[in-house]
Amino acid sequence: MYGVWADQSTLRRESLGPLFGRVSVELRGATDDTWAGAYVVVRHDSEQFSRFNLDVRLGRVSFTVRASETAEEIQDALSRLTLLLELANLQATTDSAASLDERRRA
Repeated sequence: MYGVWADQSTLRRESLGPLFGRVSVELRGATDDTWAGAYVVVRHDSEQFSRFNLDVRLGRVSFTVRASETAEEIQDALSRLTLLLELANLQATTDSAASLDERRRA
């Protein structure tokens, strides 16, 4: 069972110039190859998740924001990220169980 989540206490915001910035948060929980693959699949299946970039090596997800975005708009994006992570957890758990079933049958 996967339970990866975004630790919002680690939120960082950096400037990318006068018009854009980047927000990033650290991930907590097990992020192995199965989970990372599930994240990529879920991210690519829905346009609403396309802005979230996973850095497996650093254990962080980042996304670009307009400099004018409000705290509320950033919180909305973080809510979408939470949904993405929940779906990735579900996909990874399902993939892992299917793989285990295949190995048992072999």
